[in-house]
Amino acid sequence: MRGRVLVAGFATRHVAQSAARAGYEVCAVDHFCDQDLFWCTQDRLNFEELDELPEAIDRMCRLHKFDFAVATSGAEEIAFPIRFLGTPRETAARFLDKLETERFFETIDVPVPRISGKAPIP
Repeated sequence: MRGRVLVAGFATRHVAQSAARAGYEVCAVDHFCDQDLFWCTQDRLNFEELDELPEAIDRMCRLHKFDFAVATSGAEEIAFPIRFLGTPRETAARFLDKLETERFFETIDVPVPRISGKAPIP
């Protein structure tokens, strides 16, 4: 085993599977907790609403000692109580906002489709 990793977010299976294949012991805090997640994790906690996610992460951290954490969808801006690997919260927050994403690409001269107003009702 290379270490123990906590994967947390709305859907964690893709990261949990990769970490398990790389030789890590994986625990997950996940909305779905589907059967595929059971096959690649040592422990799992389920949450229903995104506002429950920080407490579920804290609960999992009280149950196990982790070497680091990885965030997936919904957990991008959460402050983890353990060492975090992945995209920094500030960077993730910028790209969760479509207008900020558009502005970013404009600053580096990458053409992007304009964000439009409401679509007409057919």
